[in-house]
Amino acid sequence: MYRNVTALVLFSITAASASTIVSATTSTTPPLTMYAYTVMSAGPETVFEFTLFLQGPVMTDTIASPAGWSVSFSPIFVDWFAIDPSQEIAPGTSLGGFSFSSLQLPNDSALFVTIGTDSLGNVVVTSDNTIGPSASVPEPSTGPLLLCALIIGLMLKGASYTNCHSNDVPSSNQSMASKAISIKI
Repeated sequence: MYRNVTALVLFSITAASASTIVSATTSTTPPLTMYAYTVMSAGPETVFEFTLFLQGPVMTDTIASPAGWSVSFSPIFVDWFAIDPSQEIAPGTSLGGFSFSSLQLPNDSALFVTIGTDSLGNVVVTSDNTIGPSASVPEPSTGPLLLCALIIGLMLKGASYTNCHSNDVPSSNQSMASKAISIKI
């Protein structure tokens, strides 16, 4: 009995994950990359919400929504939702107009989630990966790096090492490590 329930749940999740398709296009005009999404309901559900979880930041003043949809956002997601039921994405149709710009270049690590209902009123949630802004990785400044390298180099050059003799035996209160090397700066 337990195995049948597990298989049914896994099959249900697998079937649901292929029922909504999100296609993404990007166009870059330095320093901005524009991300545009089209959502297609390829399954039996009518989609009324599309959420994109992001790795990189979005310029919030550039977020656009299709007619009849609204948007909410945070630093980690953009959530579009239908405010006009006639603008929901019916089975077999698609809707574009979901877009934003970012200073980050694209990668394929943005997770999307769509929520809809089927003809029986069941809630259908789908998710997959699509293209989105990459996480920003700050590059270190050259000046501080050179300064740190210089300081470390001077410390190493100026340090004098005094090794203990091999026949020195540490006392019972002294460890081998403290007896072996003494560094003077």
